[in-house]
Amino acid sequence: MNNTKKFSVCLAVLLLSCFMVFGTATANTLTVGSDSGDVGYTATLPITMSLDQGVEVGGVAFTLGYDPDIFEFVGLEQETKAISDASEYYTTTTGEAGTYTGYTAEVVGDTLFYQANDLADPDGNKFGRVAVAAASARALTGTRLFKAKFRIKGGDGTYPIELLKTIIENPDAGYDAPTFIPVLVGMPAAYSNAQGYYPTPVYTASLEGGSITVHAPEYTISGSVTYQGGTQANGSVVELQKPMAAAGGYWYVDETTVRNGTYSFTEPAGSYRLVVHPYDPMYLEATSDPFDLTATNVTVDFTLASGAERKNGTVTVNGQVLRGVRVKVFDADGNLVGIYPVNDQGYFETQPLAPGDYTYYAVYGNQE
Repeated sequence: MNNTKKFSVCLAVLLLSCFMVFGTATANTLTVGSDSGDVGYTATLPITMSLDQGVEVGGVAFTLGYDPDIFEFVGLEQETKAISDASEYYTTTTGEAGTYTGYTAEVVGDTLFYQANDLADPDGNKFGRVAVAAASARALTGTRLFKAKFRIKGGDGTYPIELLKTIIENPDAGYDAPTFIPVLVGMPAAYSNAQGYYPTPVYTASLEGGSITVHAPEYTISGSVTYQGGTQANGSVVELQKPMAAAGGYWYVDETTVRNGTYSFTEPAGSYRLVVHPYDPMYLEATSDPFDLTATNVTVDFTLASGAERKNGTVTVNGQVLRGVRVKVFDADGNLVGIYPVNDQGYFETQPLAPGDYTYYAVYGNQE
């Protein structure tokens, strides 16, 4: 069996075709390293393999877990063994199916061929999961497989890079339900068995994740908050929020109280927005446009619009005005806001009321 044939069988096993495999329990370990840097830096994490004595591995499969709000997966980089996604050997002609060229026994034997799929939804939002599968025609030697690279987009502190088993659900390959696939695949036998398969061992492995520490410079988000008319909106609460990458919407980061008409936050670079909750209920909540905090401080000022409104209406009984009727007004919590008289035309009007829902009762004497 030549090297090209061995590679084809190994890759097929790794990518879940129909070759027979059998499990073997061994003390193998797959490990992701750690790195650190500032926002904008591309972190490089070595992925290493430690094998039990006598174990020969031709392929690996695993999933890298990361926070897509903090990092962007850049790709895999060569370590001690040449790596390739096979794109340089794939040629196409308009109107024809693609074909592989350039596969020599030497190239195949000296190269670790891989796929790295940064999973995303149909809109391109990343899940923070990179499914990696790699195979070689010859047993992998040395402990360093390749390097995983992540660009730091934001954040501050240490974040895990998980190393997980890959889950497959592919009815065409016989996996009707989600199934964990082997982490380590051995070398196929030199000869097929009676069923025409090349028996290939699979091995268990301990998975040890790594981390990236972000040293983020911090900048100031500040501004003034006043009510319409110029009065300082002291006591109002300014809430800082960040967008959620995949789910949409925003999540809470921090809050502060307006004092002397101003507020301030000190935060690392990233995307944010602000929401002001007025202390005076007669004024409306305000939300800023989203903005990026990058290499400079940001100022966002607010003028809160008045939301107070006088409520009015007409009270009649069977179409007739009844003298002496009053209107009781209650807020959404059932608290009495005020009692207002009805004039000779049945008309009433309240004092300015804060935004919200109210309930009205017509009262005549002791009756409602």
